[in-house]
Amino acid sequence: MADPNKNVPNSAEAPSPVVEKPKFDIRKALDTKGFLEFLTKVQEKNGEVLDMANEGAIGEKFEAFTVKEKVKAGVKNLYQTSIKSEFGVTLEAADLRSVDDHWDALAIADPEKVMEMNDKLKDYVELPKQIKAAETELALLGGEEDAQKSLEEAKKLAEALLQAKNYSGFFGGTKFGFLLIKAVVGELGNLLLNRNNKFGDYAADVYDVLISRRTVKDKYGKDVNREKMAKEVPIVEKQITQIQETLKSIKDITTRKEESAKQFAKLRKELIGGVAGFNTINEVVKRKTKEKLDGFLKVVSLPNIKSAQTTFDNLKKAIENTETGLNPLDSTPNSINPEVFQKDIDTGVDLQMNMDIGNALAAVKLDESGSFSKLEKALKKDILEKDKIGSKEGEELRDFIVSKLEAAGSALNNSSVDKAKKMMVSVIIANLKK
Repeated sequence: MADPNKNVPNSAEAPSPVVEKPKFDIRKALDTKGFLEFLTKVQEKNGEVLDMANEGAIGEKFEAFTVKEKVKAGVKNLYQTSIKSEFGVTLEAADLRSVDDHWDALAIADPEKVMEMNDKLKDYVELPKQIKAAETELALLGGEEDAQKSLEEAKKLAEALLQAKNYSGFFGGTKFGFLLIKAVVGELGNLLLNRNNKFGDYAADVYDVLISRRTVKDKYGKDVNREKMAKEVPIVEKQITQIQETLKSIKDITTRKEESAKQFAKLRKELIGGVAGFNTINEVVKRKTKEKLDGFLKVVSLPNIKSAQTTFDNLKKAIENTETGLNPLDSTPNSINPEVFQKDIDTGVDLQMNMDIGNALAAVKLDESGSFSKLEKALKKDILEKDKIGSKEGEELRDFIVSKLEAAGSALNNSSVDKAKKMMVSVIIANLKK
């Protein structure tokens, strides 16, 4: 029975239906908001008077007008999502006005550039779909390694069938008997002549036949006969052909997927990297980043310091791997200076830790049971159990905490209450140093 799927092109290979453009209607075009103003700007820019009777020329201008709106929306969305993903900065419509101005101007001065960008934005949407479609096809076909393994097994089975068939039945059995006699004689000859080769060529042939017989019996059962083997040979050969075709398809689809992935990576880099050319957007990103980071340190607390440090560290990583090419931490007047900001964080850590340790010690009441446990619990919550405070972590953080506790202990006076607090602090320090 014919395979109904044979020779049916996949979605990526199937030809797209021809769609005719609707006939240009100049009346509808002139009723479109902004088009007449656009035509006026075209005339002013190019110093020409448009022939309004030439619907073909006006139609081209209208196409550039409508396409540039799609381009503007697509580019702005790309910039917004990329900057939000990399730097956590949300761009509002007003922040992207320079993008509108840029493409509005290009639609007048160089409409072909607008058309090119429109095609690129279409590819930006379509290429991931092609990659996904290829992945779906590959999942249905199975892995190349499994297919290769199946091919090798099928080839071995085909060889075993042919060999087992040739040495089965009356004539095949007789032929195998002669082969066995030759192997025995060859073996005896080797022993008598004291040769190094223990098994002769005939013995190896006998071994191959026995292995082939075992392979066929394991596959088809002990009662398999010559006729059955003869019928199975073309079936297995057909399977081999099908597996070879599957392997070719896997390789072709994999190549197609890799090419689409390369095209998409290149296109993504080009499109997203274009935002670096808009200085106004760059300034907005720097300003909003600075506002966010400075906001964390308006009220100094360890939670705020942690948020500041985490956001700051994430920004530095984003800058190292940025696709946008922007750097909101470039030390310019309207941006954050990384060295200064890190010092501000560490200063905040220093002040806050002094305050937290002081408050914990002040809250100790020796006339209550569990005073040491309460002090340790308070310090654990705010300080001792933290993996990172500011830029410090690991041994550096431990040594910093120890130095702060030692300083706090030294600041206590010689009253009986403060002496007791010093002893408690000493125990906590000793535990940290273990």
